[in-house]
Amino acid sequence: MKRMTSWSWVLGLAAAAALAACGGGGGGSPYGDRTPVDFTSVYPEGSPVAVHGSLSVDGNQLEDEHGDPVQLRGVGSYGLQWKPQFMNATALTYMRQAWGVSVTRAAMYVDEGGFKAMPKAMVERVEDTIAAAAAAGVYVLIDWHILTPGDPQVHADDAEEFFDYMSAKYGANPHVIFEIANEPNRVTWTETVKPYSLRIIPAIRRNAPDSIIVVGTPNWSQLLSGSGNEAAALDPIEDPVTSYTLDGTEHTATNLMYTAHFYAGTHGQWLRDRITAARAANLAVFVTEWGTTNATGGGSIYESETRTWIDFLNAAGVSWCNWHLSDQNEGSALLVPGASRTGPWDADDLTPSGELVVELLQAAMN
Repeated sequence: MKRMTSWSWVLGLAAAAALAACGGGGGGSPYGDRTPVDFTSVYPEGSPVAVHGSLSVDGNQLEDEHGDPVQLRGVGSYGLQWKPQFMNATALTYMRQAWGVSVTRAAMYVDEGGFKAMPKAMVERVEDTIAAAAAAGVYVLIDWHILTPGDPQVHADDAEEFFDYMSAKYGANPHVIFEIANEPNRVTWTETVKPYSLRIIPAIRRNAPDSIIVVGTPNWSQLLSGSGNEAAALDPIEDPVTSYTLDGTEHTATNLMYTAHFYAGTHGQWLRDRITAARAANLAVFVTEWGTTNATGGGSIYESETRTWIDFLNAAGVSWCNWHLSDQNEGSALLVPGASRTGPWDADDLTPSGELVVELLQAAMN
């Protein structure tokens, strides 16, 4: 739900225009060779992906390939059109080893100077992040970052082509997770978000029948449960069921999850209650974005409410990914302006948000 400042928005558009002029957004398809890429030999020994392998969903719980519950915790990128440089293997490896990060998120904005402005460059940045995550041995969310406009149907043709390509090339890799709509807003679940999802999910399933797919929910990914045709829990998606046997017992999983996003200064107990209700309705929830600030992504941090939120998610075993790893001059950024793009980062390199998020990540390592 974060917003760019007006000056950053101008700079972002200028950068997009310059890159497009150099071929970054030029004509022709933004997609290259679709030959599947196999990263399974790349994951470092002892890394989260090496330990947990392919993920699945059983009821409302994310599980690893051994059938054990797993909670992913990590940090995501800033918009890749603005700050792609922090999504590299060195930085992700450092965060895995020093902070306990097990997942990251490649936030590829569709509008706002992103994919529509420079499709080839943005696809390449997502692919670079997929490779960097593999080298670090952490999971990665491929985020089709719908924000403005909030109707995912506006760019559904592009989304279907994008996810068909990404799933064909990378879907066989256990570290890859598909997030098909960041924050649908000013639309309803029944009329817009579910029909969109029912179009995009098959594009992925054709190539990656078992991959985790994360579905956005209305009102900036806050309406998992509630009343009316906005709530996903009242009308969940029926996905082809994956069956597997563990220790002689057959399990089933749809391998679909649903998003909930929060910012500690804006969203409180009412949203935690919605998550609880959604999980009680057997929806698996993944908090693919959250911040320590208010919903703009700026201002001061809300430490007490942040701790309440993370205690709640950890107790429920709900996976989470913080917004955001960059040196952008705003409250939710983890790094101070000018910080190294690769780490290591000490206390002087971290913002107040960074200090708190690192503490929360490291506490879960113990």
